[in-house]
Amino acid sequence: MDADMFFDLEKFKKYCAFLPNMISRRTGQIVLVSNIQGKLGVPFRAAYAASKHAALGFFDCLRAELQEFGVCVSTVTPSFIRSDPIQLQPKNWEASTWKYFFRKPAYGVRPMEVAEEILRTVSRKKQEVFMANPIAKAAVYTRTFLPELFFAVVAAGVKEKQKIKLEN
Repeated sequence: MDADMFFDLEKFKKYCAFLPNMISRRTGQIVLVSNIQGKLGVPFRAAYAASKHAALGFFDCLRAELQEFGVCVSTVTPSFIRSDPIQLQPKNWEASTWKYFFRKPAYGVRPMEVAEEILRTVSRKKQEVFMANPIAKAAVYTRTFLPELFFAVVAAGVKEKQKIKLEN
């Protein structure tokens, strides 16, 4: 696994030198921009999803701990960010998993939309923002309220993907 995938708590603690100042002034805001995999894991992306879950969990705790001091902790969680695939194409594009994601640009949000939402989140001091299309939102709600159904559907998708690989 690539260590860069993981939320680096120790590195974040180093950058938290600003917290005592925020606490003493009783004002401030910290914003985390994560992605949908902090809300639900995508098959075959376990390490990445685990790091995103860890980051959101850490910020949930931080939010509760800093609220009494007037420090706002916000999370902005977009689905996949739609970007220009031409700029990101690796040399082995045909074998790349990126190719799959760029075939479905409608599932993502534009970088400018994310930037605008971050600005709104800061100005309105929102605690949590989830930016996704209705299908992704439905998946998160199904995962939360009907986990057996959600995992049955995900497992069926994994089984189907493996079946297709065996046929080819």
